[in-house]
Amino acid sequence: MSEGRCLPGSAQAEYTIHFKAVVWKPYKGEIVDGQVASVVDSGFFVDVGPLSVFVAKAMIPSDIKYDGNATPPQWTDNGDQVIEKGTHIRVKIKGIRGEIGAMYAIATIKEDYLGYEFYTIFIKRFHEETTQLNSASMFCHYLWT
Repeated sequence: MSEGRCLPGSAQAEYTIHFKAVVWKPYKGEIVDGQVASVVDSGFFVDVGPLSVFVAKAMIPSDIKYDGNATPPQWTDNGDQVIEKGTHIRVKIKGIRGEIGAMYAIATIKEDYLGYEFYTIFIKRFHEETTQLNSASMFCHYLWT
């Protein structure tokens, strides 16, 4: 920020400011990863950075049902998939609405490679491969020293 300069004939000051901004504009059809913020019987809300995304009941696979009696409330297939507050999930944006100072979207998990199960499997595989690579590089380092 520069030094202030008084504007003649007024009590105002003028400053020159330089800044950088991180800008992200989501688009329809984009696949994003987020974290479940809240679960309701009509769907669930996902936080994707500054974007609030709603996944409606119609956009959730039919084998995943709402369980309001669970603590905390969740969407589940009574198997491996449990979507509750804090769950990391992958969604596909179907529509976006913007207002001054806020942006909202609707999304789906009904397509292939979306939802909780795929995201979890992908992350587990990534960590396993990373661990194997680290072990291999440590072994190579050991052989060469």
